[in-house]
Amino acid sequence: MLGKVARRRREGLFRHMDDRLAEHTYLAGQDFTLADIMSAFAVTTLPTLIGESLDDYSNIKRYAQQIAARPAWLKAMEIAGPKAKRPHS
Repeated sequence: MLGKVARRRREGLFRHMDDRLAEHTYLAGQDFTLADIMSAFAVTTLPTLIGESLDDYSNIKRYAQQIAARPAWLKAMEIAGPKAKRPHS
């Protein structure tokens, strides 16, 4: 039951985000803000971890690709992303 509730909430959130991103480049408008930083994990990494696709959300898919191409994001992923190499101890 909890899984179904969580899935419905996630789908509702993604629908809302997709609608918002249909009209704006970023969540808070035309500029990259803290709202985007806070949401980045949910659209760049979470779908992979839970085995779901963003194919039904074309605006989120574009947004996730945009975030993942940012130089600071690329650097952060090199350091702490899912494919990051562990530092030598």
